[in-house]
Amino acid sequence: ENTLHHPAAPVNPKTETFPVNLFTQALLCYNARRHLLPEEGSAMWKTIVPAAAVLAAEAVIRRKINALPPETFPLRIGPRAQLRRAYNRGLLCSKLADRPKAAAALQTASAAVLASMTAVCVFRRSSAALQVAMGLMLGGALANLVERWARGAVTDYVYLPRAVIPFFRRIIWNVADLSVFAGCLVAIGVLLCEAM
Repeated sequence: ENTLHHPAAPVNPKTETFPVNLFTQALLCYNARRHLLPEEGSAMWKTIVPAAAVLAAEAVIRRKINALPPETFPLRIGPRAQLRRAYNRGLLCSKLADRPKAAAALQTASAAVLASMTAVCVFRRSSAALQVAMGLMLGGALANLVERWARGAVTDYVYLPRAVIPFFRRIIWNVADLSVFAGCLVAIGVLLCEAM
């Protein structure tokens, strides 16, 4: 057997530590990515959770309201509120009720604009309050839009006969409407505070 014996090569510290440095850099990148992802996800959840909650609540409530016999209404649920059942083929205050297709198209366009504004707030990482407000508005808009396309009308059932503001006594609301209204108030408040 002819075996060649080579002398041991000298150890180069830079070459010897290269795999360790590479592993360290990969670990740092992984940790940075792991810390960034929850922030991005939480930004989306601040909008998705309120929107999904409004959609789910409205679907359950409307199913129960529509299952009640007509003689149930009006049903008093407190000193300042009643349950009624009305099917609105138009927009706010029954505008365009005689033109349901135009009302549906306008509501679809409004929901699309609102969805775009919500996406901008999420990707710009706006304040948590503003993202929640946008989620409330988007959930309410989608809840009404889905029922309009499915049934041709939106079920309204909350009547406030003793509302302080006279305008509110002229309208029968639903949870989706109240969600949009609450989201608008919160968003306006947040934007005013940020502008000050």
